[in-house]
Amino acid sequence: MKSLEEISRKFKTDKFEHGYIPVYNSIFEKFRNDEIKLLEIGVRQGWSHLTWREYFKNGKIYGIENYASPVFDIKKQEYKFDNIEVFIGD
Repeated sequence: MKSLEEISRKFKTDKFEHGYIPVYNSIFEKFRNDEIKLLEIGVRQGWSHLTWREYFKNGKIYGIENYASPVFDIKKQEYKFDNIEVFIGD
């Protein structure tokens, strides 16, 4: 099982470069296998969503993004989004 650090490096999320991953790991590790629901405000290109999707295998990942163009257009071809749902709005 990959660590949160390994997964965040894989998807090149900005959470890693800003130093959030150790903090997130200390908070979320005990919930990793639970059927959690996680909401992230500000999806941008979706790298964090892919990180959370892989980390929380039994979870459902939601996002809110204010860009008018659909999120994940390119990545939809590469990744399966069975447990990710993104809402466009503000």
